[in-house]
Amino acid sequence: MIWSGILYHQIFLVALSTMFLAERTDRVTSRLLMGLLVSFIVVFGSIRVGVGRDYYVYEHLFNQIKLGSSYFEYGFLTLNKLLANLGGGYHA
Repeated sequence: MIWSGILYHQIFLVALSTMFLAERTDRVTSRLLMGLLVSFIVVFGSIRVGVGRDYYVYEHLFNQIKLGSSYFEYGFLTLNKLLANLGGGYHA
């Protein structure tokens, strides 16, 4: 638990440093730095499996919707049905 806290603080510091550098460089370098930062955050967020107190709850809900349950909020239900129909799993 303490390691995840340290990891998230490190990611925050890297993001903060990158934004600081991006403000002090030319436009092309700034866009490159911000693109790399966004890519890093997206990749990091995408590879987290089983993390968080509600991860398995959302996995269960997705599977229930995929089986045909409709006891959910309309937007949540529609989004999950769309992802399931496109071949995505609960990781999508």
